[in-house]
Amino acid sequence: VASGSAQAADKVRPGSGTMFDGVAEKYDLLNKLISLGLDQHWRGTMVRAVGDHVALTAAFDAPKKLRVLDVATGTADVAIIIAKMFPSAEITGVDPSSNMLSLGRMKIAEANLSSRIQLQLGESENLAFPDQSFD
Repeated sequence: VASGSAQAADKVRPGSGTMFDGVAEKYDLLNKLISLGLDQHWRGTMVRAVGDHVALTAAFDAPKKLRVLDVATGTADVAIIIAKMFPSAEITGVDPSSNMLSLGRMKIAEANLSSRIQLQLGESENLAFPDQSFD
């Protein structure tokens, strides 16, 4: 019989990456089908909002390299769009699903963006970055 702490460590919390690990191979297709293609629209809307923030910040600050944190990056679609929109941006994507991250890494490599997008396994509740690490 395992101790209480070992049992707690083995429990999978709802919403953790385990659920998405099981659907990772079909996630992008299912997302497009279930949303009737609207997933592309909301991604574009979000990235345009990042662009608005960058433009406003640039008006008041000296130019600098944009550092973006993509929480729940999944298969890295948003990270890739941001990297393409902002050629000097460095993006870190975090997701609790190792299978989703594996697919994201393949997409990033295919887009030749591996030098600018890094993916890490992790949960949004426990990010391991110092304050002010991202714009």
